[in-house]
Amino acid sequence: MDDRRLGEQIVPYRGFKSFETEHAEFFFGRERIVQNICEALHQSNPLLIIGSSGSGKSSIIKAGLIPILKNDLWNIFPPIKPGSSLLEKLIETFDKFFVSEDDSKQLRKVIHSDQGDLCQIEKFFPDTKKHLLIIDQFEEVFTTLPKNERQHCIKLLAKILAKPPVRLKLLLAMRAEALEVCLQYSTLTQLVQTQTIYIPPLEESEWKQIIEEPAERADYIIQGGLQNEILKDVKP
Repeated sequence: MDDRRLGEQIVPYRGFKSFETEHAEFFFGRERIVQNICEALHQSNPLLIIGSSGSGKSSIIKAGLIPILKNDLWNIFPPIKPGSSLLEKLIETFDKFFVSEDDSKQLRKVIHSDQGDLCQIEKFFPDTKKHLLIIDQFEEVFTTLPKNERQHCIKLLAKILAKPPVRLKLLLAMRAEALEVCLQYSTLTQLVQTQTIYIPPLEESEWKQIIEEPAERADYIIQGGLQNEILKDVKP
């Protein structure tokens, strides 16, 4: 586990770093939104998560959502970020299911073709599980991808909107600051209007969980007075 340590004792707080899946035992305060996302995933595809910068989108996904879905026998692809080429990252993500050279060529054709559809590659997945593709920091689609690839990626991902329930689910996480540019695309506007979960601000009871519960897991005790002082510092 990538924990910071004080002597031999675990320091269970991540500071400005996001929680990863291996830190799930120390992740508290977001149970309500994680449950909402789990329920929405069974009804919506794709699903868009929007939150302000620093709202904990990545932590909610990695340390809250993924452990629950894995226990429910989902296959979770490692979360990806658009970076400089989302198309190549999609190919790398799915490539392990395309064993032969011909199959790999078909995967590239699906991803790069104007007629490509992610639902076309489902037949290569094990049919005993549901599958989840997570694209974190989706706002990078608008800031780092060349225009042609940006338009192609949006078209490719949006095709799932028109499909009946499929085994491949798509979860996009995006900063609220990117909402304006997102609304310049009709398919993404539809997604925002109908299949979006917004990350709410933390309530005081949730702040207390975030402060107290990780400490208790690491065998620390926070005195009441100290908790109140910490709350004053961290609450907006």
